[in-house]
Amino acid sequence: MDSDTGGKSKYDFSEIMSILGEEQKPSTPVRKTEPQKPRDEAFSKKLMADIEQKNAEILRLNSENISLRYSLSEKEMEIKKLRAQSDSLRDQAESLKAQVVSLNQQIGDMNKFVSDARLKLGEMESDRAKLTARIVKEEEAPPGDDDDVASIFKRIALKGEEPPQEAPDGGEDKPKPLKKAGTAKLYDL
Repeated sequence: MDSDTGGKSKYDFSEIMSILGEEQKPSTPVRKTEPQKPRDEAFSKKLMADIEQKNAEILRLNSENISLRYSLSEKEMEIKKLRAQSDSLRDQAESLKAQVVSLNQQIGDMNKFVSDARLKLGEMESDRAKLTARIVKEEEAPPGDDDDVASIFKRIALKGEEPPQEAPDGGEDKPKPLKKAGTAKLYDL
């Protein structure tokens, strides 16, 4: 801009360029037209055949891709089903473990009960052996000299009650209540 002329330039761009000795280039490029070359028909046919072959291969690959995606979705569904079954079986296993613990505890209780029962059975066998020995001893004991009716009744009465035991200090124990004496039968005589 020139300050002498009031801010307006006297020359436009093309004049300045002509002064500098350069030609003005057009702002839009001009298209050059090339002469058309003759087409090679064999090359075109080969290229079209290759394109068709590639398109067929693309279709085949797309079909295979869809098939694989479908197969993959089926496998994923099967995996989900197997995971659900696995979770169910895991829950059942935990439940069975809890039952095993409970059963082991019950078995322990039953073993204790059985050992107590065996102990009592042993005591009962011991008591039975003592009673059997006592009965055998009484049966093998020689009968008394007096075989009259009064002595038989006395013997029967004594079988029903036990003789009083002496205390360790020499005195008698408290008298035990008497058992009901058996009645004499005719065949006892």
